[in-house]
Amino acid sequence: MLVYDPLTTNAQGERTAFTNNLIPSDRISKVATEVLKYYPAPNAPGDGLARINNYVYPSRWVANMDQWIGRLDLVVNSKNTVYFRYGQNPFSEYRALVFVKDVNEDNPAEPTGNAPLIRNGRNWTWDWTSTISPTMTFNLRAGLARWEETTGNSYGVGYNPTSLGMDAALVGQFSKLQFPRFNLGNYQAVGTDRLINYAANDAYTVQPNLNLVVGRHFLKFGAEGRRYNDNNPNPGLASGAYTFGKNWTQKNANRADATSGDELATFLLGYPTSASGRSSASRW
Repeated sequence: MLVYDPLTTNAQGERTAFTNNLIPSDRISKVATEVLKYYPAPNAPGDGLARINNYVYPSRWVANMDQWIGRLDLVVNSKNTVYFRYGQNPFSEYRALVFVKDVNEDNPAEPTGNAPLIRNGRNWTWDWTSTISPTMTFNLRAGLARWEETTGNSYGVGYNPTSLGMDAALVGQFSKLQFPRFNLGNYQAVGTDRLINYAANDAYTVQPNLNLVVGRHFLKFGAEGRRYNDNNPNPGLASGAYTFGKNWTQKNANRADATSGDELATFLLGYPTSASGRSSASRW
């Protein structure tokens, strides 16, 4: 795969290849140099002349779940009873870890977006039943069902991108600090694709019911009211996502081909193909 110098692009889009297919040291981006230090060392010989797939890792998955439910009943008097019930099923996991071998290790560039992934279904129920007369009973039930979910990557939270050499004026606009995301095409991405985010979806209910016996008839009257809350701040990629493609190092600026250009070479030169950030994270 030949790598071409984007600074030699002529009017027809043609470029000159780097001598010996090597990028001069004075052209290599400081940010790229610092980012690459976070890659773990190869642990396998790799395949072919390019030595691809030279880092092998198992599908690391660490999880736990403790589910329980409890209920408290109270007989107020001969005509009134009350009960309260609470239950939850929290599930926590660290999933798809790539760079770290153990959840207690620390590599801010770890790319997984599930470190941790925490989900919990909670349920509160309050119930009151009153016998108004031998032919009439009243029941009032209220409840809250909540689904909580925490996703993202705790390893890179709080990392200051100026440590990589990124401009302080740019970093000063970030509302949250994290290790940035670098997408490198066929190469392993660096940095998380999700900042830690806590979301809670609520469903409140209230149900009054009246039962009435009239002669040979049993009448039921009731209603139900509900309120739904969707609380998902989604801070996104507060420190930005930067994608590097082959376009800056391919032979022709206007036309891709199978034998020229390389995403890592583009990254080393410091020329992103695209970049984005999420300013709305300030509401988090």
